[in-house]
Amino acid sequence: MTTYSISIGDKVDIIRQAYVRKDTGEVDTLSSKIIDIIDEITFKLTMPMNKTITIPLEIGEESYMYFYTAYGILAARTVVSERFFEGSLAVMVVKLITELEKSQRRQYYRLQCSIEAKTHILTEEEKKGLRDFIGDSRLVLENKSRYIDMVAENTSDWEDCIVIDLSGGGVKYLSDKELPKHELVILAIKLKIGEHTKEYFLLMNIISAFRKSVESAKFEIRTKFIGLREASRDAIVRFVFEEERRNRKKETL
Repeated sequence: MTTYSISIGDKVDIIRQAYVRKDTGEVDTLSSKIIDIIDEITFKLTMPMNKTITIPLEIGEESYMYFYTAYGILAARTVVSERFFEGSLAVMVVKLITELEKSQRRQYYRLQCSIEAKTHILTEEEKKGLRDFIGDSRLVLENKSRYIDMVAENTSDWEDCIVIDLSGGGVKYLSDKELPKHELVILAIKLKIGEHTKEYFLLMNIISAFRKSVESAKFEIRTKFIGLREASRDAIVRFVFEEERRNRKKETL
């Protein structure tokens, strides 16, 4: 593990494994920063904040952290080993339990899976409506997501599929149909996060479609999410994290 990647003062985003909003079932991204480097895998951080409220993490609690460093965004799974006050400042000591990896925010943390889902190929009329939402501001993305929700709730033209790879950046899924590159598709997928199960409607751009073998009846479709709400991306990452944690537990039984 490298020691030069993280520095005192680096900002940190935290996906808290055990934290979910009771009203929406969504996860929040908590904020912290590095205040001391103890050794190559151990760091002292300020206790995370959600807006102006301190959110204390428990000793032994695992979370997925994103470190904003001079070398780019680095990601790793961590565990809290200590927590205490330094004067009036609440702090915690965390240890890395996976190696730091270069990350484009949360897009590339992937889960191999087998999840039943549905897809809807946008019609030309639906694509025309989507063109009204130009830009990447939070308001534009929110309105675009609401439009996708509306389309999804008012169509009956769905195809069953199996999602075999899931991340905050996109999915791979198996389909009976070969789709052209750059086709726009809505994915309807149900994710259980904590005690909540919620259906998400996610707009995707087709990157590629191919048969893995001549004998295969299914096409493997690779996609990238477009205009995804940050709350939806956080929810996907939380789901991936929880599933991997459950899988690790099964392996130790």
